[in-house]
Amino acid sequence: MSAPTATLLGALIGGGLALAGVVVERLLTSWGRLWCEPSSDLEVVQLLAPDEHGIPSLVDNPGEATEFEYSLHLDLYNSKDVPVGLRSISLEFAYADGPVHTTPLDGETHRYSQSRGHVYDTMHVINLPPKQWVHKELRGWVAPERGQDLMGWERVEFVAEHPRHAGLGILGSKTYRKAVTQITGQHT
Repeated sequence: MSAPTATLLGALIGGGLALAGVVVERLLTSWGRLWCEPSSDLEVVQLLAPDEHGIPSLVDNPGEATEFEYSLHLDLYNSKDVPVGLRSISLEFAYADGPVHTTPLDGETHRYSQSRGHVYDTMHVINLPPKQWVHKELRGWVAPERGQDLMGWERVEFVAEHPRHAGLGILGSKTYRKAVTQITGQHT
């Protein structure tokens, strides 16, 4: 083998190994998992039913209510070495005859408007920095289909989409699901 050929071959092997090292390092930094733990029980804040004009009004009896407002505090942790973004955030209330999905509001964005009352922004994404806990308050409304027992959910799940691997968006995203409450029977 001639000297120029050996030099070229050595350069190709070295370049190939360097590229393999970068790919392995990138995959190892995205190794880890996400944690989602409720820091409070799901709270039913208020029950509503339409009045004689069809306007939602407060009621005390769950049997009269057609929808309810909820509040839930979650602690999320990203054990990866890279930030992770969760998108398409929702809570899924599992009823015996099918799930009811709700897009939560971000409790940290609360403000009061004289014309609209209490206002919150919709929670579209949650950005999780590496190796840090993030606390979120989720608020929202649940209005199941007619005939479903409003307070008779069996389970509530936090649902979000996240990329399969950081930096490798071509692989698409996967659904992250975590049961945040597991209750049977009536809730008041």
